[in-house]
Amino acid sequence: MKVKVLFFAIYKELAGTSKIELEIPENTNGNGLLEILETKFPELKKLRNVGKLAVNLNYVPLETVLSNGDEIAFIAPVSGG
Repeated sequence: MKVKVLFFAIYKELAGTSKIELEIPENTNGNGLLEILETKFPELKKLRNVGKLAVNLNYVPLETVLSNGDEIAFIAPVSGG
């Protein structure tokens, strides 16, 4: 199945791109997608436990199973002040 992955902030810097389209196996969840992305972009391993996953504009747990055509975003934590 095909998904679109968007990278923001530090994710964009480490991946060297703001978006990609990717073929992934059926029943891949957010954790599985992260593993695939970390193979393509090893620098992303640095952010393994700090960001949030959004699917189709909604924050979801990494255990969420993805669907064909999903738009996935990895969003880095932010701080204000």
